[in-house]
Amino acid sequence: MFHEHFRREMFSILFVRLLLQLTYGAAEIQDEQAPLIIVSLDGMDWRVLKSQIANTANLNFVAQTGVKAEYIKNIVPSSTWPNHHTILTGLYSESHGIVANRFWDPVYKEKFVFDYDCTNFDPKFYSEAEPIWLTLQRQGGRTASYFWPAATSYPVKPTYYQKETCFLNCSGIHPKDLPKHRNRTLPGFPPYVHCAYDLRGAWSVRVNKVVEWLQLDKPPQFISLYFAQPDTAGHMHGSSSQQYKDMVENVDVNAVGLLLKRLNDTDFLQKVNLIFVSDHGMDNTSSSRQVYLEDFIDSSSYMMPESGPLAHIWPNPGMMEEIYQNLTRNQIPHVRKVFRKEDIPEEYHWKNNRRIPPIFIDPEVGWVITSSRSDPPPNLGGHGWPPSQSKSYSIFYARGPAFREGVLVNTFSTVDLYPLMCKLLGIDPRPNNGSIQNIEAVLTC
Repeated sequence: MFHEHFRREMFSILFVRLLLQLTYGAAEIQDEQAPLIIVSLDGMDWRVLKSQIANTANLNFVAQTGVKAEYIKNIVPSSTWPNHHTILTGLYSESHGIVANRFWDPVYKEKFVFDYDCTNFDPKFYSEAEPIWLTLQRQGGRTASYFWPAATSYPVKPTYYQKETCFLNCSGIHPKDLPKHRNRTLPGFPPYVHCAYDLRGAWSVRVNKVVEWLQLDKPPQFISLYFAQPDTAGHMHGSSSQQYKDMVENVDVNAVGLLLKRLNDTDFLQKVNLIFVSDHGMDNTSSSRQVYLEDFIDSSSYMMPESGPLAHIWPNPGMMEEIYQNLTRNQIPHVRKVFRKEDIPEEYHWKNNRRIPPIFIDPEVGWVITSSRSDPPPNLGGHGWPPSQSKSYSIFYARGPAFREGVLVNTFSTVDLYPLMCKLLGIDPRPNNGSIQNIEAVLTC
């Protein structure tokens, strides 16, 4: 644990070490292609850090000895699975194919459900893009991943990884039989679990494993590490809550701080390039901010695999025009726009994929779409609204031999992280939507 008394001593120790490293050893480390560690802090909102309402001494230390951005502008939708795959591919969701946390695939005729469902671990849903760790392995490198979303869902796994925990033999279930295994068997969220990363363990276990990987005779050159907080706290209590602020501080101490301490204790802190990001931020919502589609269209006339801050409408055969007209005949309160697929703005980069729905409902920020009043009420916090409307952007903090010191850089897009990481790893990138020019100001050269 990165205790308070350790915090006070750590800054002076690390500054001295950094000064010595910059004076005598930085060039050698850069020549050796420093390992890259990227850490995702799910749901960490840039506004909380900018306002300084939470004590984040360890992220502040990273910024003081490295770089930070004002924020990262996340992609559409600002949801967990799409953005984590954009980070590792440099592609918008229409290109990498993970267009939402939940979606319908009209070719497979299956509903994909992120995180805890059998479909999440089915490689066919991830066939449209190649993540950076796989590209590195194809070019002769080694990689590791601890709980990064869907890192173990590809046919080829990272060199080292933490396996998911399964309560159902997914390979033994025909896709058409999956829906009956999605009953609500557990209270709260998620309502059921087929397979999932077991996030209940102490964060120190993950941090210690990262250090163990670095100490191997053949260590990975790239490590991805994931923490589900403060996202869970934000959903439960809202982004303005004391509980969310407390969890931000908890993450800073027991995830960020502990990783810094363990890297320092093992003499890796000055030898690795370290990036902290989030996939999105968090906005407030409530049970009183719901739009019920049953007031406008017949619930038996369509399928809605994704709802909440964004709604995917798949009309039954022959019902497209009637549903669209019923949704657009009059302005629905708190709905910004109802789009046909072909009319979705190009700036969303969320249009040219078979998994994009025929009708997309885009509510006001803070409002959610649900089918009926009998549906469970929403959480107090949410995300997913287009970043052109919501300001729940992501964070970027980085330090290491490749990064400048004490620099604040302009904002950039999530897609730009991929070319940056390829440059840090010295590998040839796959075709992507990012630009190194948008982010190269973070680098020493």
